Amino acid sequence: MESHAESPARAKPDSSNMPWAYELRSSEGFTIFAVAVAMFVDSFIYSMIIPIIPKVLGGLGNLPADDVQTWVAILLAAYGATLILGSLAFGYISDHSNKRKPAFFICLISMAGAVTLFILSISPPVLVIARLLQGLAAGGVWVAGLALIANRVSKDRIGDAMGHTTLGMNWGGLLGPFTGIIYDKFGYYASFAIPLSLLALDVALRFAIIEGPNCSEARPTNCYNTFSGDSSETTPCLTDDDENEDRALLSMTFPYVDSESQQLKRKESECRLSPMIQLLQNPRILVTLLEIALAASILSAFEATLPLFVIERFGWGSAGAGMIFLSLTVPSAAGLVVGKLADKIGTRYFAPLAFLLAGPAIFLMRYVTGPSTLNVILLVGLLSLTGLSVVVIQIITMTEVFHSVNDAEAKSPEAFGPYGAIAQAYAILNISFACGQFAGPLIAGMLKDGTGWQGIYTC
Repeated sequence: MESHAESPARAKPDSSNMPWAYELRSSEGFTIFAVAVAMFVDSFIYSMIIPIIPKVLGGLGNLPADDVQTWVAILLAAYGATLILGSLAFGYISDHSNKRKPAFFICLISMAGAVTLFILSISPPVLVIARLLQGLAAGGVWVAGLALIANRVSKDRIGDAMGHTTLGMNWGGLLGPFTGIIYDKFGYYASFAIPLSLLALDVALRFAIIEGPNCSEARPTNCYNTFSGDSSETTPCLTDDDENEDRALLSMTFPYVDSESQQLKRKESECRLSPMIQLLQNPRILVTLLEIALAASILSAFEATLPLFVIERFGWGSAGAGMIFLSLTVPSAAGLVVGKLADKIGTRYFAPLAFLLAGPAIFLMRYVTGPSTLNVILLVGLLSLTGLSVVVIQIITMTEVFHSVNDAEAKSPEAFGPYGAIAQAYAILNISFACGQFAGPLIAGMLKDGTGWQGIYTC
């Protein structure tokens, strides 16, 4: 058998100098898995607090019953407020660096601080600070994590990748409330044993990710171009050396041409709007932002009102208040199918259909009035339809943002600078989600206090 020497472009690096398990740790699949786990952990810790907090505030916190709903709404709104700040900060940092991993890892510090505060104190002000830190951490997970995926996955499979990450997020939301069972049996502090174990796993996976010194060489040519020097469909065919040689020859022949060209480039650079402003001028992105804000407000409204409703009307404990969220999160399993379909047929019609499904389902919840079996079945069915709608909107908006930025860069290469604007695009998506998450519990809480359960869903 003849031995064929590998060309320099295809030569593999010396394995003795490579980190352990380099092929696995730098692979597309491992990156998606690590980001999905990070979102699972973030969502798990976020959602485990929801069924516990009402009883903690009313029991261990000794708050009057009339103040519990107000503090629940404040805690949820605090998370949404710092989610906005975290998204802005980590979006800017990520798009001004050719590495996403540092920002993705740094936000773990904030999450660790949040969990520590949850364990150390149950006074309402300390719990608010913990939720503020948790929101800041979530901003980093979503912005830097999704940007990591955007760097690794080809654009014809981005919907599928977002389906996996959404599945991780929603399964975290699904399993997190089950800590209510641990709380009921073993107490508040024992309920944090699982979150601490998950945080350890999350730390290990985030450490293990390898972006690689030349990730662009491993990515397909139709990937989103975010690293300087990446090869993509928007990259010129000429190399830098060829371009410099041609420019030098042209400059010697026609000196004034090079001078005018440089002046024009300087003017274009000076007049170029910031990436965030350019993104906000894109109609596709604006529609996407409105969609995710509405979906977040729907979801957070349930989180603020549903636990107390089932505790008061059905007489359930923390475990039951947590398990009712199964109805919202189990439909997330359909996310993988939705992502694959979005890659094949596009994203245009999914969001309108999702809202058409969610509208009647939410309105009919006003007819859930008591602890009868029929009312429980009706509530579970309507929550399932709403949960399916929300997960469709989540996947479609994350996919649509990617394609919107990718298409804008294809039309105007370098419009967003050398590192692109994908992280900032996901930052404003996160901000819209946070705005919905901030408004949802406040509006739902006020409506519930003023008009009762039925009033929420009439509005």
